[in-house]
Amino acid sequence: MEANEISLPLQTDQQVKKKKPVEIHNYPKESIIQYSDSERSYTYDIIKEGNYPHATYLKYTKGQKGFRIPDNYEVKVSLRKPKTRQVVRCMIKYMEKNPVYWIYYGDKFQYHVKSEKSSSNAACLYAKALNPEIKTRYSGPHFFGLHLEILQQARDIHQRATVLKSFDNLTSTGQNNRAKKIAKSISTIFDQVTAKDCHSDDNLSLKSIEFDIGNNSFYLSVNKENIEEIKHKARAAVQACDKGQKKEILHAK
Repeated sequence: MEANEISLPLQTDQQVKKKKPVEIHNYPKESIIQYSDSERSYTYDIIKEGNYPHATYLKYTKGQKGFRIPDNYEVKVSLRKPKTRQVVRCMIKYMEKNPVYWIYYGDKFQYHVKSEKSSSNAACLYAKALNPEIKTRYSGPHFFGLHLEILQQARDIHQRATVLKSFDNLTSTGQNNRAKKIAKSISTIFDQVTAKDCHSDDNLSLKSIEFDIGNNSFYLSVNKENIEEIKHKARAAVQACDKGQKKEILHAK
């Protein structure tokens, strides 16, 4: 398995001898994510990646990190200890705009606990169900895998892909606005690079930007003082002989 190993920063100022948090995975090609730090070691098998609800009712875990809590999330978790190995299935689903947590356990996951309070409360209920006499405490976010960097990144990528319309599905105005936004970003990057790597006497300037979006080619003549006001001067479409490309010629005002 070709795995990615990510060393994550420590959450607090800890002693150097303590093990840094590490995620080992080949996600999303493979569903297994291995995580370990100085206090715990988990293996997660992602069943449903889930998604972050709209910001108006997105909830966060408590504590120093404040991890976002996904909806429609399901994961099989293996908890590894020196002499025991426990396997559970964890689920999170928003009910009436609030997250509800389930932990299924047993040989066939025939038992479960449920919490409407928090992931840590669900983990506490699970520990009590196994043995009411032993005071075992779990980190709820780690138990459910809410801290995993790769899952947070994957959800954000999918969220952007869902929110953004493809270029062909935009109106003409929307297409022009997207092209202008891309041009502005390129101009900003150009300014940052030249400021860092070039002498002020070099007098560099960005004259034009050209790029393709699908079958649409854009050429932009850039006046850097008015980069935010890039507008069409020639709206007429020029049909390419063989590919039917539409060429948009844009200039700065």
